[in-house]
Amino acid sequence: MKNLLELNAWQSLNEHFFNIKHLKMKDMFQYDEKRAEKYTYELNNIYFDLSKNRINFDTISYFVDLTKSLKFHNRIAELFDGDKVNNTEDRAALHTALRAFDEIKFEKIAQERTMFLEKAENIIADNGIDHIVQLGIGGSYIGPKMVNEALSSYSNGRFTIDYIANTDTTDFDKVFSKINIEKTLFIVASKSLNTSETQYNLNKVISKLGLSAPNEKFYCLTANREKAIQLGFNPDNILTFCNSIGGRYSLWSSIGFTIVLNIGRKNFEELLKGAEIADTHFAETDDYFHNIPFLLAYINIWHRNFFDLRAKANIPYSDALKYLPEYMQQLEMESLGKLIDKQGNKVKYATGGTIFGNIGTNSQHSFFQMLHQGVDIIPVEFIAIANSDSKLIANCFAQSRALMLGQELSDLNSNNDNHRFFPGNIPSNTILFDKLTPSTLGSFLAIQEHKVFVQSVIWNINPFDQFGVELGKTIAREIESNYETQDHSFDSSTNNLLKRINN
Repeated sequence: MKNLLELNAWQSLNEHFFNIKHLKMKDMFQYDEKRAEKYTYELNNIYFDLSKNRINFDTISYFVDLTKSLKFHNRIAELFDGDKVNNTEDRAALHTALRAFDEIKFEKIAQERTMFLEKAENIIADNGIDHIVQLGIGGSYIGPKMVNEALSSYSNGRFTIDYIANTDTTDFDKVFSKINIEKTLFIVASKSLNTSETQYNLNKVISKLGLSAPNEKFYCLTANREKAIQLGFNPDNILTFCNSIGGRYSLWSSIGFTIVLNIGRKNFEELLKGAEIADTHFAETDDYFHNIPFLLAYINIWHRNFFDLRAKANIPYSDALKYLPEYMQQLEMESLGKLIDKQGNKVKYATGGTIFGNIGTNSQHSFFQMLHQGVDIIPVEFIAIANSDSKLIANCFAQSRALMLGQELSDLNSNNDNHRFFPGNIPSNTILFDKLTPSTLGSFLAIQEHKVFVQSVIWNINPFDQFGVELGKTIAREIESNYETQDHSFDSSTNNLLKRINN
């Protein structure tokens, strides 16, 4: 594959950048009264305002040229058809098949979906259960937790649901202090069943209950049915999903079991169908000027590779979406935090940046100071819900406008008060839900997944592996095996830290 930096479209973007980088967005709005109209897009009652970025028609045109030169229609077909797009692990990435209703290409995946949905309905009907505790970490944890919080207004109220992810005893004890074991169902969520934190917590629960193996009150959500049986799970309580589903893409699978238990089968299917709407839009909108995942990816790459912006803030103005920044951290940073391309070579350009965030307006009283007056330019993605409190919406829109406009010294009444200077020209997207529903949330999350895929193809990296999490795990096992001995062969810092603990 030809190096990205050598492609004609990339070089055109580079030349275009030097022509546009000094422009002020407030002037771009002044010169074009229809700017907002030109750079806003809508899908399934979600409104994407991308106008507050230093882009124009030429910017998008050059990115569209780049897209066509990379034969993107083939890449999308490979993703949806189940080709092995995860080349480093020799697997497909079949998360889109999990939410396919109109055209089912993978019958086994559809059968697995029916099975876990029916199991969930049976548990909902069982009045002997009123508490759910899920053990799992990573995508097995944050996806379901985020969705359940986001759709709490759709909860059937049947269960209290708690998640134990970390190995911190404090979290474990806190959950166990409030459960009635007789009325509690334990769910183990792990693709491989090899995750050390989940293994540790499972063994701890089994010991706490005085058992030698999982009993009828344990369910297992996994791609490794054989290991689940070896661990003692009842085969009828094992809900499998395909090995070609990555953890951060798995909430649509049986990993989303607690979502179904919380909001019911009908609402969960609406979540999937909302995602399918976005899948169809992404796969069938050949006009890349209006393909929302492509446009979001273009802006991210524009900021990362041309403006050299290394972070992005994700700010939902909704308490229901308070776990969204953590979810987006994993989706983007675990998928795009790669320095090796698909051919095994070190990349010669920047890839994924840092994602952080918190809910508004709380974040306005913490890190927004840096967004407005810090040395680094940090783009912001604002997410709001139209039927929210007017004060909340006003703050969201005000921050977006303030970041763009800034405040010149000439605008102030006081003389030479440099501390009140705001440079402005800070880019942002504003994503506005008409209403937060299972369908709209599904569309939004699928759009984010496809945006990541577009960036990965342009950067020629694999977004579906995560070897970066493995090295630390290996060393942790080495340290744990030598934890109580005085004979340490690590670096002097690690050795001294261990001595401090053991003294």
